[in-house]
Amino acid sequence: MKDDELKASQKANYDTHHGARTLTDLQEGDHVWIPDLLEQGTVASPAATPRSYHVETPRGTLRRNRRHLVPTTPAAPDPPRMALNEGATPSVQGSLSPQKPPARARRPPAFMKDYVT
Repeated sequence: MKDDELKASQKANYDTHHGARTLTDLQEGDHVWIPDLLEQGTVASPAATPRSYHVETPRGTLRRNRRHLVPTTPAAPDPPRMALNEGATPSVQGSLSPQKPPARARRPPAFMKDYVT
């Protein structure tokens, strides 16, 4: 009995220290995010291995462990795009290129002041 209590205590301490938590089970049809593929998918069915699921993605059917699946809400369809009139250009708010950090003031080293090119 004492071994069981010690084992339970060690497990609780480990789980607390490492942030371990029980993940919820997924159901067929749940939408998930697959971080390693950067894609969304739908759970097709549980796999034969524990905590694993078959997931339908645009690339095909994959098997992933539960810890590699993030439950999400269904993706909203893209809003319809408005057609531009011929010759009209879309207005751009702000610059599309990333801004550079301000450059520091530079001066040539003192030992080069006598150097002539």
